[in-house]
Amino acid sequence: MMRQRIYRGAVLAVGLMLLAVTAVPLAVFLGIAGAVWKIMNWLLERGNAE
Repeated sequence: MMRQRIYRGAVLAVGLMLLAVTAVPLAVFLGIAGAVWKIMNWLLERGNAE
């Protein structure tokens, strides 16, 4: 019975680790993409204003 509990905990830990490993690069990518998008929009607006 105890063995099953440890196994379940290990599976949960691995799942959370995989989630963190995929979430962090995704968050970084979205942050960079958002910044680039804002800068591009700002440059386009500035170019149109002149």
